[in-house]
Amino acid sequence: MKGQWIGKYKGTDSGKALINIDEFPEAFRGVAYLVSSNKNRPALAIFFRTKDKNNNFEFEVNNIFPLEPITSTITDVDKIKEFYPEAIIPRKAIVNGKFRDGEVYFNAKTDIDTIIEIRIKRPYKSTKSRIKSQKLTWEDYKSKVNDYINENMIFRGQDRPFKLRTAYHRMGRYDLTRLIIEDLPKIHQYVSSATPHLFNLQNPVELGAFYNLIQHHGYPTPLLDWTYSPFIAAFFAFRDLKKEGKQNEKGYVRVFIFDQKKWKRDFNQIFSIERPLPHFSFIEFLPIENRRLIPQQAVTTISNVDDIEAYILSKEKETNNRYLYAIDIQAKDRNTAMNELAFMGITAGAMFPGLDGICEELREKNFD
Repeated sequence: MKGQWIGKYKGTDSGKALINIDEFPEAFRGVAYLVSSNKNRPALAIFFRTKDKNNNFEFEVNNIFPLEPITSTITDVDKIKEFYPEAIIPRKAIVNGKFRDGEVYFNAKTDIDTIIEIRIKRPYKSTKSRIKSQKLTWEDYKSKVNDYINENMIFRGQDRPFKLRTAYHRMGRYDLTRLIIEDLPKIHQYVSSATPHLFNLQNPVELGAFYNLIQHHGYPTPLLDWTYSPFIAAFFAFRDLKKEGKQNEKGYVRVFIFDQKKWKRDFNQIFSIERPLPHFSFIEFLPIENRRLIPQQAVTTISNVDDIEAYILSKEKETNNRYLYAIDIQAKDRNTAMNELAFMGITAGAMFPGLDGICEELREKNFD
């Protein structure tokens, strides 16, 4: 049952549902966001925990909160009356349902006698990308990317053609509330001991810079790193491959190409981790304590979606526009590409200012 479930709900009311479920040793825990089709009713966040990990379940919910309509933050019943004076908000519910054959079913009765029914099939689970790619040699790639070098396009390099997912979701976490409530205070405590700047996490600009900093130093977040340079993207695609060995004799590395200008034109950009509906948004963070942003020509996406590719493909179908492209480069071209990138000044020492980057660059130069 662990995972992200996106679909619709019906019953006394109807609308869209986004459910994030994490697995714990003895039970499942998560949050369901319900966004009513009725504009006179607020969206709800329903926090729940099952009694065990049985596929047939029944449990009580005591944490149902309305969401403030502008920021989608949790608020209380009294404050939500300012926006929805006629709304009656449930506070508790009894939930029963089942998980079977890749489908989850919830049936809930609330303390105000409303009914909520949700039935969602498991989404596409493969890690392989479904984006049709062009397969090129390194020489062909250098020529082809000239077609994409403009202010509209950004690039992302990966050592394999996996589908787009954030590190947070790749680590098997789905409930972003956990990141905010459980992870963030402890991370802030530790990072503050290592940086001269004390990040004010109540300031949205500094909070974003903090997320971006820990992302660049390996902590899983719901961010994805991109760059304005197709050659920097190629560096990150080839970087983790060995200089010699069987893995370089076959296979491909992947460079994604995204039309950010067209996407920003067609969809609102949301600079928040917790949202009741799926989103994929672009943001450029201030490089506070982060010397890597400028040399990497970095731009970042933030998303609450596990399968970002499926979300983008659905939006391409909806708008009849193309946003996402992919080029796969022969992995056996790794050594040639890395040598040429070094002549361009794209090295580990340049991309990662500091001792780690210097040592990685010298290892690349001096060892096979």
